[in-house]
Order: sequence, then structure tokens, then C-alpha cells
Amino acid sequence: MKKLLLFILVAIACGWLAATQCLHSDQRSPQQQFREAMNHVWFKTYADHDMGYSFYYPSFFHRDEEPSFGLGHVRFSYHLLTNLELECRVLPESAVRFERQDTVVEGYSDHSQHYRYTTHYLKKHRRWYVLSFRYPADYASAVGRINYFVKTWDVGEPPHYHFKDSITSR
Repeated sequence: MKKLLLFILVAIACGWLAATQCLHSDQRSPQQQFREAMNHVWFKTYADHDMGYSFYYPSFFHRDEEPSFGLGHVRFSYHLLTNLELECRVLPESAVRFERQDTVVEGYSDHSQHYRYTTHYLKKHRRWYVLSFRYPADYASAVGRINYFVKTWDVGEPPHYHFKDSITSR
């Protein structure tokens, strides 16, 4: 009986030792894990046919339904491991003053410099189309692919209006 008890204790000790030596937890930082995961992420396309724009967003983002959002305003976000927000708005021509009709602005969105943003302003069809991406500053290298899509974004074709009972020639 003593030999059996000794054998069980030795087996448990060996099992524990093997488990602690073989099963290491992931030692990478959350930013590094996120960066490597971004290499395998599918991007979806959001299209607002009424306002005539579309953009890509990561498939794991979720659309935020806000009652205050009006026509042409949409936001997708991710809030599990970190806080990421991708937002698009359509503004009247008079709302934004840039000399160039295609401008990308980057910077910090708070005084503590914990969050960064990339915003792309495009003036087309007598409107400003604004695509903004907000992310933690320490994730800057992890979200490079999303930033690329924001910086190279283009609105596309003007909105197509479908008229019921259109006028035809006789």
C-alpha cells in the first residue's frame, strides 16, 4: 500500500512538472497577439447607397446603433480586448474647411496621449465624407492594416437616386 501511495504521489509530481514545463501561457503582449491576429482577419464592406459611399471594416467589429446618428452616419467598434472605433459621417460642404479635397489627419485624441486617431476627409459631390479610426496609442503597430484602409479610402460613385414615375419623352 505504501508503494502504491508513493507511486501515485510521484506520478502526480511528474505530471505537474510536465504540465508546468510544456504548457506555457502565451507570453506575447496583447498588442502583439492582436497584430498577429490582424494578419488573418477578413474585412467586410459597409455600403451606404443613399449617400454613395462604402468602406472596409474588420469582420469582428460590430455596428453601433445610435439613435442620434442621422443619414450617412455609421460607427463600427470592437471593445473586447481594447477599444477600437471606425466611424463614417457625411457632412455638408460648408461644415469643413480644408484647401485640399483629400486630406488625412492623424494625431492624439486626448491630452494624456492614450488614444490616437486617423481621419480621412474627402470632398466629393458637394459633400464632405469623413472616415475616422480611433485606437489606443500602444496598438499603433497592431492596427496598421485598418489605418491603411482609412488612409487610402475613396468614396466611389455619386449616389444614384431612383425616381418613381420618371419623366419620359413622347
